[in-house]
Amino acid sequence: MQPLERVFTSEHGTVLIATLMVVVLLGTLGAALALAVSTESVTAANYEASQQTLYAADAGIERIVGEGSVDLSVQEPPKLALVG
Repeated sequence: MQPLERVFTSEHGTVLIATLMVVVLLGTLGAALALAVSTESVTAANYEASQQTLYAADAGIERIVGEGSVDLSVQEPPKLALVG
C-alpha cells in the first residue's frame, strides 16, 4: 500500500482527466452548433412560409380589385335615427 502523501501528490491520471475535460468541452460545443443550425433551419422555413402567404394574399387582393368585384369608392356612413 502506498503512503497517503504519495497518493495525493502523484500525477498519474492527470492526462486522462484533462482529455476527458477536452472531450466534454468539444461535445458541448458540437451540441450547441447542432442546436444553432437546427434553429436557423426552422427560422428560414418559417420566413419562407410567411413570404409565400404574403404574396398569396397580395395576389388575391389584386385579383379581386382587378375584376371589379369590390366597390372601393368612399361612401357616406349610414345615419342613425335617434329614438326618444
